This record gives sequence, C-alpha cells and structure tokens, in this order.
Amino acid sequence: MAEKDFSPLTQTVVRGLNDKLYEKRKTAALEVERLIREAVASGDEKQVQRIAAILTDEFAVSQNPNSRKGGLIGLAATAIALGKNINDHLSQLIPPVLACFCDQDSRVRYYACEALYNISKVSRGKLLMFFNRIFDGLSKLAADPDPNVKNGAELLDRLLKDIVAESSTFDIEAFMDLLRDRIYTSNPSVRQFLVSWVRALDAVPHFDVIPHLPVFIDGLFVILSEESKEIRKICQTVLAELLGGVKRYKGTINYAAMINIVALHSQSTDQLIQYTALLWMKEFLQLAGRRLLPYTSSMLAAILPCVAYSDDKQQIHDVALAANQLLLNLIGADDDQVTDVDFLLEAGLALPEAKSPKVEKEPLKSEKEKEREKKPTSGEVTPIADSGAGGDGEGDGEKPPDYSACLLHLRSVVDILSFQLLHKSIETRSAGLRWLLHLHLKTPKKIFLLGTQLFPVLLKTLSDPSDKVVLLALEMLAELSSSPAEQEITELRSEFEARQRERGTVSIAVTASSPDSPRSVAETSSTAASGTTTATTSPREHRAANTSSPGASVSSALQMTNETITKMAEMVLPILQRCGSDNQLTIFFTRLICSLLSLFSTDRHLLDKRGGFIIRQLCLLLSPKDILCALAAVLTQEDDLHFASLMVQYLNSILLTSSELFDLRNELKKTPTKESCIMFSTLFRSWSHNAVATLSLCLLAQAYEPASYLVRTFGDLDVTVNFLTEIDRLVQMLESPIFTHVRLHLLEPHRCRHLVITLYGVLLLLPQTGAFQKLHNRLQCIPSGAALTSTSLEQADLGASQLLTIVDFEELQAHFSELQARHVLASRPTYRRGPPMGSLSGYA
Repeated sequence: MAEKDFSPLTQTVVRGLNDKLYEKRKTAALEVERLIREAVASGDEKQVQRIAAILTDEFAVSQNPNSRKGGLIGLAATAIALGKNINDHLSQLIPPVLACFCDQDSRVRYYACEALYNISKVSRGKLLMFFNRIFDGLSKLAADPDPNVKNGAELLDRLLKDIVAESSTFDIEAFMDLLRDRIYTSNPSVRQFLVSWVRALDAVPHFDVIPHLPVFIDGLFVILSEESKEIRKICQTVLAELLGGVKRYKGTINYAAMINIVALHSQSTDQLIQYTALLWMKEFLQLAGRRLLPYTSSMLAAILPCVAYSDDKQQIHDVALAANQLLLNLIGADDDQVTDVDFLLEAGLALPEAKSPKVEKEPLKSEKEKEREKKPTSGEVTPIADSGAGGDGEGDGEKPPDYSACLLHLRSVVDILSFQLLHKSIETRSAGLRWLLHLHLKTPKKIFLLGTQLFPVLLKTLSDPSDKVVLLALEMLAELSSSPAEQEITELRSEFEARQRERGTVSIAVTASSPDSPRSVAETSSTAASGTTTATTSPREHRAANTSSPGASVSSALQMTNETITKMAEMVLPILQRCGSDNQLTIFFTRLICSLLSLFSTDRHLLDKRGGFIIRQLCLLLSPKDILCALAAVLTQEDDLHFASLMVQYLNSILLTSSELFDLRNELKKTPTKESCIMFSTLFRSWSHNAVATLSLCLLAQAYEPASYLVRTFGDLDVTVNFLTEIDRLVQMLESPIFTHVRLHLLEPHRCRHLVITLYGVLLLLPQTGAFQKLHNRLQCIPSGAALTSTSLEQADLGASQLLTIVDFEELQAHFSELQARHVLASRPTYRRGPPMGSLSGYA
C-alpha cells in the first residue's frame, strides 16, 4: 500500500495503527491526535475530514481485526483532539464506532466501547443526536458473553446516563418508543439494563416519567418475575419509587390505561408480583377514585381471591382487604340511574348504532322523582327539559347516545361476582356475597333488573358447605324478595315502552311475559282481585315438563319460567295479604318459595341437612308468617304427595320448636282474628298432607273439636311405622313448653271435652310403649272423669267458639279426607296385569 494513499498520515503511523500490539497502536494514535490538533489550530477542516475518513474507510471497517482496533483508537484520539470543535465531525466519528459494537471479535467490541466513551466525554450533550443508535447498541452489549465487553459497556452506559441527566433537550417520548420495543426481552442482563434506565430517568427532576407509565409498567411487572434475586430486588425498588412518584405527581395520569394491567398481575402466582400489583391497585383507587369504576369487574376478579389468604400471604391479604374496601366505598347512589340501555340489555338486544332512532341516555326517573323536580324553590324558575319522546329521532342533528356515560357496568360486575361464588375459599365466596348486598344497598333498581340472572346463582349457593356463605346468600335472596325498587322499575319500564312505541321502534320483549322482566306484586294482586283466573301449573308439573334426566333436575328447579312463577304469584300473594302481611313483597318472593321447594324436592340431602336452617333464617330475614304461609300455599299445588308430606313434617317441626316463629305460635294460640283464621286455614290445607302434623296444628290453635274429628279418621288411614313414630313424637312434644296451654286446659275438662277425646284417641292409637305410658299418666291427672259424659255438652268447648264461627271446618275436614285418601291410594303398590289364561305371550 503506497504512502500517498494515507496522506497526511505517515507510513509509521499507518504501520502502528495496524500493529497487533496495543502500545504501538496507542503511540500511533497519539501522533494522529497531534496532526488533528495542528489542523484545528490552522483551521484546516479538510485535513481533519481527510484523516477521519482514512481512519474510518481504511481501518475501522477493515477485514483485519488489528486494523479495526487501530481505527477505533485513532477515532477516539481524533475526538480528543477536536475538543469543543467536535460537533461538526460527529457524523464521521460515531457511525463506524457503532458498527464495531456488533463485531465478531470481542476485543474490537471492547475498544469500540472505549472509543465511544472518549468521544462521549468530549461531545457530551451533542452526542444525543445519535442516542437511539447508541442505546440500541448498548442494549445488545448488555448481554455480551465477554465480561470485559460488558464492563466497558457499563462504563459507557453510566456516562451516557450522566449526559442525558444534564440535558434539557432529551426526547423522552422517543426513548419510550425504544423502551417499549425492548421491555419484554427475556435476557436477564438486558432486563437489568432497561430497569436501570427507567430508574435513572425517574431520578431526574426535569423528566416526567410518570405520564409514560402505561408504556412500560406491564414490562416492569414481567421483569419482576425474573429468577435472579438481584434483578427482582432492583425492579421491586424501581416500582416502589415509581409508585411514590405517582402519589406525588401533580399532573394528569392515565390510570385507565394501567388498571387492567395491574389487575392482571394481581392474579399472578408469584407472591411478590401479586403483592406489588395489589399495592399499585390500592393506590390507584385512592388517587383516581370513581374514574376507575368502569374497571370494577377486572379489579374484583383480582381482589376477591386474595382476601382468603393468610399466614405466609398475610401481606397480600391485608392489601387486598384495603383495596376491596376502597372499591366498595366508590359505589354510590349515582350509580343507580336506570337508562334505556338497561332495558335494552335486559331484553337481550344489541345497542342501536349511530343511525338508529335516538335512545334516551339521560337517567330515567319515576313519577315521584319527576314530581319532586317540578317543584321549584323560592325565587327559582325550573326549566322543563324536552324528553324528545314525541320526535322521530331523524334529522334533528342529535349525536348518538354515549353508552359509556354510566361508570359502573353492573352486569359485568355481577358476572364476576357470580363466578367468585364458585371459588374454593369460604372467605372469597363470602366477600362476593357481601359485594352483592352492598350493590343492592347502593343500586337497588339496577340490581333488581338483574334479579333473574342472580337468582339461580344464589339458590345454588344454598348448597354451600359453609353456614356463613349460606346465611349471606339467604340475606341477598331476602333483599331481592322485598326490594323497594320494584314499583319504580315497573313505572320506568312502562315509560320506556311508551317511548319505544312513539318512536316506531320494533316492539321488544320487556313486558311481563319476558323471562327477565318480572311483574310487580301490585299487578299480580290487582289481577287476582279482579277475578281473573289462570290455570296454575303445579311445581311437580313444572319439574316433569322441564326435567328430561335426573342430572337436569336441579338445573330445572333453579330455572323456573317466569310464566310459572307469575301464575303461582297470582295465587300466593293475595293469600298473604288476606293473612295480614304488611310487607311489600316482589315477584322474586314467589320465585324464591317455588324454587326452594323445587330444590328441596330434587335434593333431599339438602332438605335433610339444611332445610330447617334455611327456612328459619328466611323467617328471621323476612316474616315468619309470609314464609310459612307461602310455603303452605305452594305445597297445596304439589303433586308429589310423598314430598309434600315430608315437607309438611319439616315445616310443622319448625312451627312448633323454632324460636324464630314464637310470635306466630302466639298468634295461633290467642283469640282468633279474621287474619289468623285465614292463616290457620292456609296452613291446615297444606298440613293435610300429613295427618299427625295437622293434628298438632289443631292442638296448637286450640281447635279441639276438629282435632277430635281428625283422631277419629285415623282409623281409616294406613297406620305405618312412620305414622306411629310421628304420633310418638307428638306425645313427646305435648310434654314440652310449647303445649303448656293444652295441658293447662285439662284443668277444665267440662270445657275441653274434645281435647280429652283427642288425647284418649291418640292414647288408643299408640302401642304400649314409653309414649303410651307417658300420655296415660298425663290423662290420669285430669281432675274429673266427667269430661266424657253428656252432662257438659251444652257448655262451649274452650277456645273453639270464635274459630268455629270464622273457619269453615266442614270444608277443611272434607279437604283433609280427600287428600288423605289420595295418600292412601298413592301408597298402595300397583300391579301390572298379566296375560290372559292360556296364553304363553310374554312368558317365553
């Protein structure tokens, strides 16, 4: 190679730069530095460019690795010599150095780091025009297998961070694009490199990193899963510092863009990630408040499973509880504004598009609310808003409704809560039910609209092994059954349907015939009062019609059609009103009673294990009279006679022994009123499925004459072991405090002739067992034996005169006899007729 090709570099300098020894290359670089200084001093820019071009073209990109090393050290020497004049020559110096970052020779890569380090020290902030390419190169060198190269890259990286921190023109948005492209790397060294840059930028006061959190927050949580403890600790520290910055930040933060990311990582199996994500969620809830309500469902999916943690996960449990409480506090009365959208969704219809007729997007209001708003305060004129009900919705220039205006998407929240009720943890299931109760408290109208969706879920929860969960489910069922929102919803639905008709909208199924649109008690009661009669489908017929296999029985029991429920309500609710019920019960009350009986019929284990507990708790939550009378009324329609008898046996035991029904027992004992007599008749009709239960009801209500009639008919019944066992229990019960008033009536045998007859009848039915002896001893305590004589026939039987005048006992006794005859017939085995004599058909 001729010396003229490298002018102004001498042959000695060229040989030195190509030498394999570092010292000789360094000596040659010092000579290059001297030449550059002279050129700068004389103002010879062309000389500088010529030397830089030679170092690049003939050395830095040479095939010889020693030449490349010489070119790199020469370029570094050129930068040092240029000093403050380096700005115009950076485009010549930096690209060849960056190209060597990817060199196959590790020593070349190391010298490239060294060269760029020296160039950076001289150029400082002017270097940032190449920041993207330098950052890309450093991110690759961070994972270099050679430790020397990694050390050189780390030195350069620290210098670059210092330069960026000093700069006021650094483009942080462009950096975020670089970070976004690399944040999901799986290489531990690169991860550590990226986290260090986030931390470095966050530490610079004049850089706003917080607004850019949505770009890389997900990546940081991914890096937090790194196996390296060192990287995990660094990432955890950075996340903690960023969260502190979020709390201090005064500007606008896009919480909505991050909350789903945080919620997703809150469900991680890694405890550190889960705890950190929940911590972020808690802070977001404190800072953003109701702005996060649209994301309630995703947050609940993350929070509720964590409330079950304890011991080694106590920290996660505590943070989850705090976040859960914050989220609960966000729900308010403002979230209970019912719109046309709710009725469209209730009917299962798609929301209208922009060109569709306009749909009311303002919160709907009942007539009472409208009346309150029409009353202006003193000195104030209240404008009357045009609802637009009479318009055709076309050509008026109105924008399509904004369906995102309602912050709380209750339907999706209820879906998540329903799913959480299947969780293996009792605490999680309980928390889900508490959420439903809270939503009903704050948003009763919207929850009422979702009642049909909730009912099957809540009924299935009654089979939960935890009493705590069952109690909460019963409380929620009771709230739906007596919700005050039904009347308002009925008014709002009627107004919505009227608007739809006026707009010419195709009729939608949101009327009483819709499965998701229950009729109100007021409608049901008025229908019954008007004399309208409908064929009532019995629960047994419903189960037979909807159950094709044993496995489907429970499902059909929980999904009774609204038509069946409505017909039952037309029968049940008026009875409750005549019995003196003061409660405003909804259509869901009838659904609850019918579904409970269907559930007990198909799941006898639930009836045996939890039946009494469920009924007693419902009596506490609602009204004992309403519960017992409603169950009795529905049981009169039951065609499964064995189940009806068993159910009456359970109900009778609850009536006689439960403390929750103390007032109801007293009402039956006291001087009869019209309402108590109707209640007695209702119970008697249903209790007639079980003869012994009917007898105990008569004794409790002091209806001794009907009781004596019942005892006389027992001889016509099928006296089985079960029957005698029930008689035995009744005798034991007669000795309990429940029947103290009956025993005291024996002090006046002349006034309780029918009572004495009844007890002697029971005595004669019993085999000579312990119960026989106990009752016999009791009857021996009667003051006089004249009770059975005819001398006292003219004296009124104690406690029966008023009851007999109000209640048609002849009709009740006929009903009892008819029902018991059906029971006797049903208990007989049925035989299949064989073939005629002489025929061998069927015997082959």
